[in-house]
Amino acid sequence: MQHTENYNLNLYEPGDPVLAENFNANTQTIDYELATRLHGATFEYTGTGERSRVLRFSHRPLVVFMTEKGGGTRQIIAQWGNGYVHVLYYAMNAVQQQTVTATWNENTEEGVWELTLSPGGNYTAREAMNDEGTIYRCTAIME
Repeated sequence: MQHTENYNLNLYEPGDPVLAENFNANTQTIDYELATRLHGATFEYTGTGERSRVLRFSHRPLVVFMTEKGGGTRQIIAQWGNGYVHVLYYAMNAVQQQTVTATWNENTEEGVWELTLSPGGNYTAREAMNDEGTIYRCTAIME
């Protein structure tokens, strides 16, 4: 019997005995590889105007990219871990930035991971990517 190059799956050749163990071994390998791969999600939401925004994910995010839909000027890249993220935006032909608090939480009751964006100081909902009526696009790479 030969095996595949990347995952060492069983490859039957003429004359090989057909055994359930070989099929089961292939199934276990495939199941493991699928379960341990990265997941991705892309979604849109409409801002509510509140000063903070909670985003929910089915798997633990490693990095989240956010932007205003339709060529808006604000963008966020957030990595897992509590701290700050910078909202990058374009104004007067230059890149500007504002600091926003990023709080990550595993909500075990609901089985989701959450990212809360909260602007500091006098910043508004716009800095937390939650300006009322604005459509935002979010892409996440998750474990």
